[in-house]
Amino acid sequence: MTPIFQHPYTAGCKFLGHFFGLDVHYYSQCMFPSLCARWGNKLSEYSSIDLKVFLRQITDRNSKIRLISENIDNPDITLVYQDYLFSSHVSKHHKAYLLALATNGVII
Repeated sequence: MTPIFQHPYTAGCKFLGHFFGLDVHYYSQCMFPSLCARWGNKLSEYSSIDLKVFLRQITDRNSKIRLISENIDNPDITLVYQDYLFSSHVSKHHKAYLLALATNGVII
């Protein structure tokens, strides 16, 4: 699996996949582990979010998932995948982040 768009890789950057037209990358070796979604080759064509902030945004009490990352303090959070993925109120960036984490074993 290779990225579609050019990305300035740094240490600790891992390509997670291409979802909803976006290349998703995970940065583990920075002060705040984060996710990046790239939609073009220009340096400005991306969005990013702190991983813990993203996970807090998608948390719900109806269904449990487990985080398999040493960078996460609390290994048990809850989430309803379907409600999140099919909501018209959720950006494609956040949907791509969720699918990237799920398909790469970060959340199960």
